[in-house]
Amino acid sequence: MANKFIRTVGPRKPIAYPGKYIDVNGTDYYLVPEKNDNSCTGCVFKEQGCDAKLTSYCTQGYIFKQVRL
Repeated sequence: MANKFIRTVGPRKPIAYPGKYIDVNGTDYYLVPEKNDNSCTGCVFKEQGCDAKLTSYCTQGYIFKQVRL
């Protein structure tokens, strides 16, 4: 009985860290620490809205910036 598996409920939250690159609909974005609490100031998705996947990064204290080459 020592080899029991731990069951998780639901999908796991993606891990956020500064500089992480994320592809959203073929466009690259990177995560930047949010300077204002509970605000989307400076996030490229502020006017467009976010889905559940993007919101999971925001709740960890990050906003999205578009990669410019």
